[in-house]
Amino acid sequence: MMSEKFQVVNECNKPNELIDFFSLYQSLKRRILDRSTSIVNNFFDIGKCLYEIETKQLYVLEDYSNIYEFAKDHFNFESTSVKNMINVYLKYKSENSDYV
Repeated sequence: MMSEKFQVVNECNKPNELIDFFSLYQSLKRRILDRSTSIVNNFFDIGKCLYEIETKQLYVLEDYSNIYEFAKDHFNFESTSVKNMINVYLKYKSENSDYV
């Protein structure tokens, strides 16, 4: 890891380039953090929606026999993904939450 750090520093010809690299690095880290928060929130919310569709068997409104067929057809979600999203929702939902 340290040798990689020195490689980036050694590739810089001027102090300003090192500052530019560091600025870019910080900016990219912030973007990843911002987007990962959205991913978690979306994953949780999709799990909640799928859970409600499954528990209320709303998928039968379009003649699907289960949540997995519904999710595959509408969103191209594999059954494992559907199970994971529902399980994340069930694990982390709060009993006093508006999500319930």
